[in-house]
Amino acid sequence: MIKVNKKTVIFIVLSFAFAYFEGGYLPYVVFYSFFVPFVLSFIILAMQCRNINVDIKFDKDIISRKEEVKLTQIIKNYNILPISCVELKNKILYSLEPLYNGEFFNMKIDENKRINRVIKFSYRGIYDFGDITLTFKDYLYIVTLSKKMKKNFKVRVYPRVQDICQLSFPAEEFVKNILNSKGLMQEDYSVGDIRKYIIGDSLKKIHWKLSAKYGELYVKKFDALQGEEYNIFLNMNKEDYFTEGGKEKEEELIEGCISIINYVLTNNIKSGIHIHNKENMSMYINTKEDFSSLMEYFLLHESEGDEKFSSFLIDNFKKVRGNSTVIVFTPKVNEEIRETLLSISKSGYKVKVFCQSNSKDTIENTHYLKTNSIEVINSILRKDVYE
Repeated sequence: MIKVNKKTVIFIVLSFAFAYFEGGYLPYVVFYSFFVPFVLSFIILAMQCRNINVDIKFDKDIISRKEEVKLTQIIKNYNILPISCVELKNKILYSLEPLYNGEFFNMKIDENKRINRVIKFSYRGIYDFGDITLTFKDYLYIVTLSKKMKKNFKVRVYPRVQDICQLSFPAEEFVKNILNSKGLMQEDYSVGDIRKYIIGDSLKKIHWKLSAKYGELYVKKFDALQGEEYNIFLNMNKEDYFTEGGKEKEEELIEGCISIINYVLTNNIKSGIHIHNKENMSMYINTKEDFSSLMEYFLLHESEGDEKFSSFLIDNFKKVRGNSTVIVFTPKVNEEIRETLLSISKSGYKVKVFCQSNSKDTIENTHYLKTNSIEVINSILRKDVYE
């Protein structure tokens, strides 16, 4: 896109008309003193647009929500002339930073300029950093020339997997109680393999005799003797999140859900997750590859369900093996969900509920659930996690 200073154009036209009708040396000198710089400015800016490139890099390959990452925009000037003034605008940054208004700079001949900024993604998803606009201005600000660039700079931002200690309740004790209630602690596992110790491995898994023999730590790799023992039901009904705080509540609930799944997976416990969305989905998390697939699902899908969550629970909980633990993640608990959970509990299932709401309706319903021996935990993530 080309913009020209209107006053300059008017003056060039008037000076040309004056020189044409009046003739003489001086009128033409005045005309060419404006016309020649105008033409040269256009030619130089066209060359600058043609011989410049932009690249983008992040300091991390895997990016999680609410994680600070350094964005580096690298501008390469291949021109044989310096660039007096250029403005760089990246469209996606307007949605990430309310005060963002582009970058202004000049460049020397054959210079590479790096512009760094720290950004934080509020929501998971795929962000397109390839929509870039470069605007060039000449020394006299007569001509402005813009160049739009469309490049394949897409960034994948995943929900954040929290450490178990960053949850607002004693999560480790909570999960262990679930596992103990089903007899799923290490007594029900067989040693399937031996591998070298990795930082973070439980000391209980160390094979002390083998470690003493070889002079370095080895751990036992356990294989589960039992199949799926507990199931997670996640509410991704669009209307439920809209009435309970929107996107932020959705992100927090999902992060609490995957954090617990990740924790039990690291303890070699298999699980199943049943997601109520526009297209319902069930997934069984037995390996790290399964967990990666779950992360990809949350990367690509937002809450778009329109069916009632209570109906989803009724249709799907019977698929779960009897006498199992059912863990429910939902932004709110209304009367229908409350009655459905009570019915599931009376059918012999152990029910645990996580929710993200301080509404009067949810507080009353969760209190009723607690009085009927259903454990309810509100506000999954600690507030200081986001400070």
